[in-house]
Amino acid sequence: MNILLIPFILAFLLYLLPTYCALAQTEEDNNSNSPKFKMTKWSKPVDCQQKGSKFETGYVDISQSNSNVEVAIFFQKTDGTWVKKTFQRTGSGYIQINVTDCDFTGNHYGYVCESGEACKFPTESEVSAMHAKSPQLPRFKVTKRSKKDDCNGVNFEDGYVYSPSGKTVEVSIYMEKKDGTWRKKHYLYYGTGNISLGIADCDLTGNYKATVQYIEQ
Repeated sequence: MNILLIPFILAFLLYLLPTYCALAQTEEDNNSNSPKFKMTKWSKPVDCQQKGSKFETGYVDISQSNSNVEVAIFFQKTDGTWVKKTFQRTGSGYIQINVTDCDFTGNHYGYVCESGEACKFPTESEVSAMHAKSPQLPRFKVTKRSKKDDCNGVNFEDGYVYSPSGKTVEVSIYMEKKDGTWRKKHYLYYGTGNISLGIADCDLTGNYKATVQYIEQ
């Protein structure tokens, strides 16, 4: 390459860069404006021996306030199959799900389609195949902890368990104490969902580690 051309090539690339960034930003904006759904409240049914899931409410977020939307939610069952339920509402806001089954694992996917579009939701088998391609290792994180004000300790209040297969997992939480040692606590959890930890200790720093593994039953 002629060395005299290099400054002109660099100048041309620098000229294109703002245009490329603008296109990328536009694409991100378009993605951010796409309709979204999030499950906001679900728990374990009281009559399912700590298994199953009770899905209560979800939230739809769309750009057009007066647009009618259809929401398709897929719920995983313990045998690996998926059940589809559909819901409608107008504009952004909460929808009442009110779906309960002792065979639900807690895993779910939600899809939103705005009115005026050619709505084509995936099938149950397509959702199953997509889920099977995702990482299948279980995971855990603490979702709520706070200061124990009466003694400058820590409250570990809630956590979230993700079991891709829907099988029972064992969660082991290791919490650092002020003297450098670690306190350990174990939990068994069926499937995916929120777990109440209920740990309050004046000697905890708030730092923690956790392991999670499947328990075959």
